[in-house]
Amino acid sequence: MFKKILFLLSLSLISFALNAQESTTTIRFDSDVFDMGEYPSDSCVVTKVFTFTNTGQAPLYFYGSRPDCSCITMDVPKKPVRPGENGSIRVTFDGHAKPEGRFLSWIYFRSNTDPDYYRIRLQATKLPPRKCRSNCRENAD
Repeated sequence: MFKKILFLLSLSLISFALNAQESTTTIRFDSDVFDMGEYPSDSCVVTKVFTFTNTGQAPLYFYGSRPDCSCITMDVPKKPVRPGENGSIRVTFDGHAKPEGRFLSWIYFRSNTDPDYYRIRLQATKLPPRKCRSNCRENAD
């Protein structure tokens, strides 16, 4: 019985040590809002790249991302971002089904930051046809 308890205690300590080795870090985005800009109402897809910096002392890992709206897709880094280095997140917004005017949504990330949950606002403005002034393409890259 003593050996079983000792074995379980050893497993617990090993598990604790492995969890303690996963370091947290900090992240700073270049903007508090992902602004997709303006797009015309004739079915424009907008793609932009947003940059961030790993401001901590450990590599930055993204465990997942999720937008509030199915009209948004994202590509987050799959490889770790080293301390002090920049990374980027590519966001594509398909607003053809949205009404004219301002669109607001949230994008959520999970990473090895403290707290491990991060959210950032996304905004775009749908204009009448042929009044788009920036960032519009008929198809995403």
